[in-house]
Amino acid sequence: MKARKGASRAKVARAPKSKVAVGGVGKPAKRKIASKAPLRWDESQRGKSDAKAMELLSLVKSGAVKKKTKLKFKKTLLKARITAIKDAEKTKRDALRRRMTPVVGDMEVLKCALPPPTEPSQDPPAKPQKKRQSLRSNQKQMLEDFAQFQAVLSFPPYRADPAEAIKTHVRNTVEAMVEAAVSDR
Repeated sequence: MKARKGASRAKVARAPKSKVAVGGVGKPAKRKIASKAPLRWDESQRGKSDAKAMELLSLVKSGAVKKKTKLKFKKTLLKARITAIKDAEKTKRDALRRRMTPVVGDMEVLKCALPPPTEPSQDPPAKPQKKRQSLRSNQKQMLEDFAQFQAVLSFPPYRADPAEAIKTHVRNTVEAMVEAAVSDR
């Protein structure tokens, strides 16, 4: 196969022409094209190089561009259309998936209504420092707690009814705290 001037050297597989056509016997069959929509540059297909594309479009229409350049331009427009269609399908799928989400439903509406999140402050909140006790004071505190626990166990009302004794103790402690708060004012 001889390559024409300006044509690409890649071989393109073509379907053989059929002798039986839609129109009658002996005429070559017409190829059916799925979608023969004109290649246009829509607002949804505009990218970073939209000014360059518009300039090329005007040159293509005027006929001042070589065939290779026209083909490249058509290819880029076709790619843009395909990506626009894929993006539209993806947004439809995502919306359907969000609608199908159980209990919550479509959160996109709420997400759009809320203001954008603010960035947290750079410095983390200060952690309260623990007071370190010496070993000796720690042991002293433990011995005091143990002695108090032994006193509670030997307390006669606690031995008679432990739940009632604890309830009375909590009530008395809360009343003492309230009285202390009132007297501090």
